[in-house]
Amino acid sequence: MTGRATFIVLLALLLASCGQPAAPIPTIGTETGSIGEAVDEQIQALMEEGEIPSLAASIVVNDSLVWAKGYGEQPDLDAVYAVGSIAKPFIATAVLQLYESGALDLDDDVNDYLPFPVRHPDYPNTPVTIRMLLAHRAGMAHDLPNSRLYDNDRAMLWWAFWNRGFDVENLTSMLAGRPSLGEFLEESFSPGGKYHSPEFWISEPGTSYQYSNAGLQQLLPYVVERVSQQPFADYVQENILDPLGMNNTGYEASDFSERLASPHEQIGGVLRALPRTGWSASGKLRSSVLDLSQFLIAHLNPGRNGDVQLLQPRTIELMHGLISPLDWPAFFGLHWQGYGLGWELYRDGYQGHPGACPGYLANIVLQQEDQDRYGVVLMANRGASFDTTEWASTSYAAILNLLLQEAGELYQEQAEQ
Repeated sequence: MTGRATFIVLLALLLASCGQPAAPIPTIGTETGSIGEAVDEQIQALMEEGEIPSLAASIVVNDSLVWAKGYGEQPDLDAVYAVGSIAKPFIATAVLQLYESGALDLDDDVNDYLPFPVRHPDYPNTPVTIRMLLAHRAGMAHDLPNSRLYDNDRAMLWWAFWNRGFDVENLTSMLAGRPSLGEFLEESFSPGGKYHSPEFWISEPGTSYQYSNAGLQQLLPYVVERVSQQPFADYVQENILDPLGMNNTGYEASDFSERLASPHEQIGGVLRALPRTGWSASGKLRSSVLDLSQFLIAHLNPGRNGDVQLLQPRTIELMHGLISPLDWPAFFGLHWQGYGLGWELYRDGYQGHPGACPGYLANIVLQQEDQDRYGVVLMANRGASFDTTEWASTSYAAILNLLLQEAGELYQEQAEQ
C-alpha cells in the first residue's frame, strides 16, 4: 500500500470514529440498601490499591437484591459495563429455552441447523453436538482465525493501530465491510473459506475440555438465529432481557451513550483509557449491576425471578451440573472445580461465570450449598488483557471474596430473623 493510500485509509477511519458528543443522561443514584461501613471502606481501599477507576457491585440474598453500589469516577447504578464471557450464560440460557420448547435437542449434530459443515478435519465422522459446544468439549481452539478483526469496530482498530501495532491490512479490511455472523462463520469453518484454518481444531470432539469462544460464543448464537428465525440479539431481548426488566442491557454500545463505563488498561506501566464503543468483547454484551443482578436472581432460585420462569428447575439443574471436572486455580481467586453448560463450578459450593475483555472485568457468583442462597455481581472498568494481571488476582479478587463473605453474613442475618 502506498503512503498516500495508507494516509487516506487512516483518515477515513479517524473520521468514521468521530461523532457529536451525547447529551447527558439522567442518573438513578449510587447506592441502594446498605452493607457494613468497614466493608465499604475496604472496597474503596482495594479500588485505590488496584487503580480501578470505577466499580459496581451488588449482593443478592434468596430472591431479592439487598444491596448495590457504584464507586469511583462513574458511580451511578445505571452505568453500563462490558461483561465479556458472562455472555456465555445468556447464550446457554437461550439455547436451553429452545431445548425446553422442543425446537432442538442437546445431542443433535450442530450441522442439522447450519448451512455449512462443522467438522474436525481429522475426525470427519464425529459429530459436533450442541451439548459439546455448551460444555466446551467440541475440540475447538479458543478463537477462530481473524476473530479479533471481526470482534472490533473501526474505533477500536484505530486505537489498536496506534497503541498495539495493529497492521494497516487489518484496518483496511474493515473498510471493505464487516461480514454478518453467518458469513464470518461460514468463511471460518468451510474448507477453502477466507478465514479457514485446520490448525484451529485441538482434539477429537467430545473427548476433552477446551475453552472456546468460537464454539460457545460465536457458533451457538448463530444456531439460535437459525432455529428462532430472528437475530440473536432480538431473541435475547424478547426472551431474557424484557421478561427480567433488564432495560440497561444489550449488545450495541451506541444504545447506551454516556451510561457506558469508560474502559481502561495498563499499557507500558500507565493506566490508559480505551475507546468506549470499540471492543465488542466477543459477544458485545453490556449490562448494569442492577440488571445483571436480576439475571443472577433467576439462576439462584432456580430459573425463577418473580413471576418469570426463565428456565425450568430441571433445566437449571442440567445447566449448573458438573460435566467437565477441572482442578484449576481461577483467575479471580475462586478455585475451579469444573464446567457445566455455559456455567462454571468452583470449590465450596460457589458457581457462576467470570467475564474479561479489554478494559473490563466482571463476575457473577452464587452460593447454593445446602440451604444457602446468596450471590454477588462485581463489575470493574479496568481490564487485564494487555500488560499485567497482578491487580486482578490481588485487589479485584480480594473485593470479590470480601463481597461473598458479606453476602454470606447478610444471608445468615435473614435466616435468623
